[in-house]
Amino acid sequence: GDLQSGLTALAEETLPRVEALQDYVWRRHVASAADRLLGDVPQLGELEVTTTVCFVDIVGFTARSRTLEPIELVSWVEDFEREATGLVIDHGGQVIKTIGDEVLFTVDDTADALAVAMELTRLGEDPATAVPRVRAGLAHGTVVRRLGDVFGSTVNAASRLTSLARPGTVVVDRGVHDALQDADLRWRRLRRVSAKGLPDLEAWRVRTPRSAEETAGEL
Repeated sequence: GDLQSGLTALAEETLPRVEALQDYVWRRHVASAADRLLGDVPQLGELEVTTTVCFVDIVGFTARSRTLEPIELVSWVEDFEREATGLVIDHGGQVIKTIGDEVLFTVDDTADALAVAMELTRLGEDPATAVPRVRAGLAHGTVVRRLGDVFGSTVNAASRLTSLARPGTVVVDRGVHDALQDADLRWRRLRRVSAKGLPDLEAWRVRTPRSAEETAGEL
C-alpha cells in the first residue's frame, strides 16, 4: 500500500542520481587510464624533464559538497574539470590527474601554464560562469615522469604553494617568477613560506595588470 508506493517513489528519485554518479566515476576512470597510457607512449620507464607544474583546487569544496544533491555535485565538479581540461589542452599541456576538487597538470611553456591558472581563477570569480572559486599554485623545475604521473620536489612545491594561495589567487615559485619577470604582470613577494622538505621555497602572488577602469576607480 502506502509503504510500497513510498519505496517506489524513493527508488524512482534516487536511482537516476546513483546511476549518474556511477557513470561519472566510470568515465573518470576510463579518461584517467587513457591519459596515463597516452602519456607513456613515447617513454620507457622513468623520464626526467623540466616543466611547469600546477595544482588548481576548488575553494570550500567540502562545505559545498554537503549542501548539494549528488547529481548537482557531479555537475559542479564536471563543469570545473571540463573547463580546466579544455584550457590545459588548448595551451599545449597535459592533465596528470583530477582528484575531485583538484586538478594537477603540467605545461612545458611557463607562460602558458600561468595563463591557464589565471584564466581558471578569473572564471571562478565571475558569478556568470559555472566554474567554482579556485586557487592555484605553480612551480617550475625538474620532475620525474612515470606511468603518466609526475614526481619530485617541483610537484611538492606546487602543492604547497596552492595551500598558501588565497581564494581567487595564483601563487608561484622562484622558477616561474624568474622565467616571467619581464612579462606584463604584477608580483607580490610573500614574506614567510614554511614547507617541510623545501627549505629554499620562495613564493610570489601574481596578478595581471590593472585595467584602465580599475585604475580610474581608485582615483
